[in-house]
Amino acid sequence: GCVSIHEAYTIRNLVEAYGFSYSEADIENLESTSINHLIVDALVYEEYGDELKAFAMRGGSVGVLVNPMKAIMSDDSVRILNKPFYSHTLCLFLNHQNDDVHVNIEADELTGFTAEGARVLVVDDNAMNLKVAEGLLGPLHMDMDFADSGKEAIEKASKTKYHIIFMDHMMPGMDGVETVSEIRKLQEFDGYYAKAPIVALTANIGADAKNAFASVGVKDLVTKPIEIKQIAKVIKKTLPKDLISTYHKSDRSVELQPAKPLLSIEGINVSEGIRNSGGPELFKNLLGDFYTLIDMKTSKIRKCLADGLIKDFTVEVHALKSTARMIGALELSDMFRKLEDLGNEGNIQKISERIEDVLSKYGEYKKYLLPFGKANEAAKDEVAPDVVKECLDDIKDAVDNFDLDRVDADMKKLETYRLPEDCQPLMEQLRAYVADVAMEDIINTAEAMKVKI
Repeated sequence: GCVSIHEAYTIRNLVEAYGFSYSEADIENLESTSINHLIVDALVYEEYGDELKAFAMRGGSVGVLVNPMKAIMSDDSVRILNKPFYSHTLCLFLNHQNDDVHVNIEADELTGFTAEGARVLVVDDNAMNLKVAEGLLGPLHMDMDFADSGKEAIEKASKTKYHIIFMDHMMPGMDGVETVSEIRKLQEFDGYYAKAPIVALTANIGADAKNAFASVGVKDLVTKPIEIKQIAKVIKKTLPKDLISTYHKSDRSVELQPAKPLLSIEGINVSEGIRNSGGPELFKNLLGDFYTLIDMKTSKIRKCLADGLIKDFTVEVHALKSTARMIGALELSDMFRKLEDLGNEGNIQKISERIEDVLSKYGEYKKYLLPFGKANEAAKDEVAPDVVKECLDDIKDAVDNFDLDRVDADMKKLETYRLPEDCQPLMEQLRAYVADVAMEDIINTAEAMKVKI
């Protein structure tokens, strides 16, 4: 095949690395060309749209490079290729014409290096974000630790000298900026953390976030959902050079795998979800995680509003904005974004007017994603009933002693166990009651679960 890139785009090297020939295109004389694939800029499409459509009608494939922040074009005869243009985008373009398919490309093929021996800590209160970070960065072969709170991050940093810490911004309790401030004060490792490399992870890339992190010595920011190219660039720049093992494209062969059709899922942009999660298998797993948390997060949001905790409410809807976008639930993500904006404004009246519509839409995803929730449950560890009952008894004991940290630890353990199907509704209730800190309800539900185990 032959790929033509109008006006000599810098992706020429990328095209040739995959074994395709490159040539300049004469857009006005496409009828006589031997080109199979044509990639042009949006400005060229605006000027030569008719010629390009005719080329597509004759069996050629046309990709139009656009800025994703601008209005999306609507033309079934061409493929929309978002800038910046990556290896992954090229593979999708060369392999198929539809968005609901995927080509597997290893993460290290996109980064050009590995970093064995590098010690990295990723801090995020959202388990889905941690799972994506592990999936995307795993092929770089770094030693990775994870923390789901500022408190846990400080504890781990006091015991391990990390080459890089990736720090979430908005977290309940101690937020990312406050956590960095405390880590900077650690005296371990001869005061290493006073100036240690810490990188912000944030879905809000505005001036306020940048200034807040800059005040504690954090200059680099990585946006969420995480883009492997962006985070890899920061890692390569930040790590000591002796930890980076680079290679050239010619050192490795890249096989373009056949495109595989994916499911059509109501309310989900599948291509967006796969891009954001790094691959189809992790994407399906994240759909199950998203399903699992719906009742618990809904309950937590309601409690925040009922208690007048607008800051906590804003943190919760901010997280859901990010995770909904991650799985490709773009309309839902935008609804949570608007709630977040209202939370930042402290506009309780408008939040009250909109909250039920948003939560109703959120609840619909239980129906859409039920098969993925069941698949995740089936993949969990099967343990003896007595092990589950012991965990439930420990939850009850922790509640009696108002030991909420132990309750959280026990719930994490319980989440790894495969439970009988008729116990699932009670497990969903238990998550919600733990989120509400509804002590009596936690005890009663744990006891009811023991009966069904």
